Amino acid sequence: MLTDGEVEDPKKVIEIAEKVSDNTRIHTFGIGGECDKEMVRLVAQVGNGSDYLIDNVSKLNPSVVKALARASGISIQHCNIKMGSESFSVNQIYQGEMYNKICFIDSDQLKKFKVIL
Repeated sequence: MLTDGEVEDPKKVIEIAEKVSDNTRIHTFGIGGECDKEMVRLVAQVGNGSDYLIDNVSKLNPSVVKALARASGISIQHCNIKMGSESFSVNQIYQGEMYNKICFIDSDQLKKFKVIL
């Protein structure tokens, strides 16, 4: 969970975290000095996760930023790509990220190129 503290009903957020805690782990990030630190701590606690208070967004590690962007973005999961006579499976492709696969196909195979989602 990522929050800047603008939560209308913190008790409701904590209740929801408790309801899903048996099959979901919740890690919380409180961004900025005005975030509800107690809510950030309690949601992580009932969600069997960890909590982080970050006073300045520029202190976020780039990999954390990428993970958060992936969590909130669109992805294609479990797809098969067929290029000519070659076919391969891709577990996940994320919106806005490049995916590379190198294979050699002749001009006849290129005409049959298709992506199956």
